[in-house]
Amino acid sequence: MKISSTGFFNFFVNSFLSVLFIFGLILILIPTNGITNFFSLSFYFYELNDFSLLTKIGIIFILFSLLSKLGVGPLFFWVPNIYEGASLYILAFFSILLKFGLF
Repeated sequence: MKISSTGFFNFFVNSFLSVLFIFGLILILIPTNGITNFFSLSFYFYELNDFSLLTKIGIIFILFSLLSKLGVGPLFFWVPNIYEGASLYILAFFSILLKFGLF
């Protein structure tokens, strides 16, 4: 892969995963009537044990997007293509700093 196409591919994949993450958050907020306080959310899910289908799909979308951004999850095939076309400094940035930024 060329460097310019590698950058475009990285931008496209990460943009798609970010949209998927936001969509997962929206799917969690719909059944909870927009509760954003973590304490209230934990009470809602743990005490009431109310997991609707939208909430389960939202959690799956969030986990899928975070694991894919780390290069661990089911979309790990894009990571070697990015690393192959990047220079050494960009490779270090992608492989080290961005992974720590998620946590």
